[in-house]
Amino acid sequence: MSKVAQVVATVTAFFEEVLGKAAVVLAVSEDERGMWVAKAEVPEEVEYMRKRARDDLMGLYQVTLDNGFNVVGYERIAIRERNNTSYDADEV
Repeated sequence: MSKVAQVVATVTAFFEEVLGKAAVVLAVSEDERGMWVAKAEVPEEVEYMRKRARDDLMGLYQVTLDNGFNVVGYERIAIRERNNTSYDADEV
């Protein structure tokens, strides 16, 4: 398995196991320290939004992994309505 595929698998499993959310990994890169940075999109509060007849929200998360492919941090960096095709430029 390639390193990028391993990052994608780790991030996907992290969101499923820890947060109970299905993630789609959109980008993966390795920084100058050998740390991996991935951006993943996940649905946010789907049931909450459906009860209020609003569009689903999608969160964009940045996930950091060490060189052993262990998640060492994550944060939501942007949010958008599902029917909106892009995030605000100042959020990402």
